[in-house]
Amino acid sequence: MTRRAEETQRNARHNVQVIVFGLESRRPPSLFEAIRVCEVFRRRLLGVAARFFGSDRIPPKFSGKAAGGGPLSDDHQHLHVFALALKGHGAPSAERFVDRVGVVCRAGLSPPEVELVCAVTLPALAGAPIFLTRTSPEFLERPATRFWSHTPFLPVRHPKLRRGVVRDAFAEQVALELGRRGFPAPVAISNHPGPWSQFRTARREKPGSFTHLGAHGFEVVFDEPVRGPILLGRNCHFGMGLFLPARLSAQAPVTARHRRATKPRTWAADIRPRQWSEG
Repeated sequence: MTRRAEETQRNARHNVQVIVFGLESRRPPSLFEAIRVCEVFRRRLLGVAARFFGSDRIPPKFSGKAAGGGPLSDDHQHLHVFALALKGHGAPSAERFVDRVGVVCRAGLSPPEVELVCAVTLPALAGAPIFLTRTSPEFLERPATRFWSHTPFLPVRHPKLRRGVVRDAFAEQVALELGRRGFPAPVAISNHPGPWSQFRTARREKPGSFTHLGAHGFEVVFDEPVRGPILLGRNCHFGMGLFLPARLSAQAPVTARHRRATKPRTWAADIRPRQWSEG
């Protein structure tokens, strides 16, 4: 872990790092569309932050941009958005539907920043309003030694053969990113089956590249319990590369509802991959 990351974690010790909302809707989005759900949530969060701070004073931990406008170099301590489908977690092939959304910010969120996150609403999907209800993140932060991919890990480099040795293998990239985020070295990383190729992996607002590297799932094992959630790889700030404890319980009680549904908008009737649209 770098000195900057250590300092950030010290500053975040007394601030909130994980916020989770239950998502209720008659037609919730497919987990295969997690990246789109996360894009919409983040865009709306930036809109809320712009109204509060001013469009030119959005905190870097929200925008992911440094003062000069370039990418923020903070070892990924700034805000990640994620989507969960806890019902059926661990099932390798069944399509599941998003029932939780949330944010992780290892830099920590102050009480006013938490209020901004809690002010975010999501638009209706397929004409069905969405209700967001803040719930306890304890089930996500409970330490564990085994983690499974919940959304696909997207590599950022192509494996290369050098003097008979494979460099930048996908599992090696997982281990490297874990180290950069301050996690202990895993004792094992193995492939984890799943419908990873069915996930949408390119952002709508920034398609990017590297899609030829595919989407992959892994099981990561540590020799001592670590606290999740873990997000790694390309588009990890938009819900990709999410690892959850292998024995995660789906019993995450929803607390007081503090949000009203947004007004319905016209969305595509089918929200499966490549047919999901925002309006």
